Amino acid sequence: MLRLSEIRRLKDSVDAEWRSPIADDVAAAWGIPPGIARWWRSSATHVLVVPGAPRRYLRFVTADSDAAIRLRRGAELSSAFPDVEGLVVARPLPSSSGARVPTVETAFGTLAAVLVEEAPGEALDAASISAEHAHRWGAGLARFHAHAPAVARGSGPLDSHRRVTMHGDFELDNLRFIDGGIAVFDFDEARPGWAAEDIALATRALRGDEGDADRPELYATFLAGYRSVAQLSAAEEAAVHAHSLRYSAIRAADESMLDEGGHPDDPAWQRELHDELRAAIAWHRRAVEAGSR
Repeated sequence: MLRLSEIRRLKDSVDAEWRSPIADDVAAAWGIPPGIARWWRSSATHVLVVPGAPRRYLRFVTADSDAAIRLRRGAELSSAFPDVEGLVVARPLPSSSGARVPTVETAFGTLAAVLVEEAPGEALDAASISAEHAHRWGAGLARFHAHAPAVARGSGPLDSHRRVTMHGDFELDNLRFIDGGIAVFDFDEARPGWAAEDIALATRALRGDEGDADRPELYATFLAGYRSVAQLSAAEEAAVHAHSLRYSAIRAADESMLDEGGHPDDPAWQRELHDELRAAIAWHRRAVEAGSR
């Protein structure tokens, strides 16, 4: 999550029509005329929408930040991803210079940016997916693990814990359901890790994280979908909870984004976001405390 002060600084440049001179500077790297790209939201990155058919999304962060490292790594991974039946990968579009993650000089500073087309398919949340969707979702993650470039997975027995190239955020808001499969985007959290860890991160909305409803039947169907494509041992399945607790420990300890928004003079939207983040951090602290008993 970006610092609230950075989000506010960019939002202050946005007019009533969601246009911004910063957006224009970034969009120009792809030859997009001024006034076309509109600010949409800021969370892990700043996101602009470029209307059209298909719609495109322009994402950017400060060029010398850790977020920029993740943005470049994700663009490299998605660009190199092979064609896989049942798994559509959103690939970054080259800028006018040919770079997929160009560096852009703006009044906001030096930025790293990436442009992708909107993924095809249907967007669904945990409350609206069917068992068939959950099965496809699990199978899609297994296909990702099986085919992602630079995979570091072992060749041990079935009960070993497999190392994979993780997507890191294979949640429903980064997926679209297509005929016979899944379309996936947003690869910023991709890195080497454990298959069970990626399952833990993907299925938080099915396992009751941060107040979401616990959906054990859909979670079981997700695992069945995963196993329809790749092996998943009982030991790996049992480790999902431990990986979830580790994620909660990281979230519980990180308040770096809360540098603004807690003062009565801050904008209402920023105070609301500050309170939402505080509540999420508190939830993860309680999860860690409960898991350590």
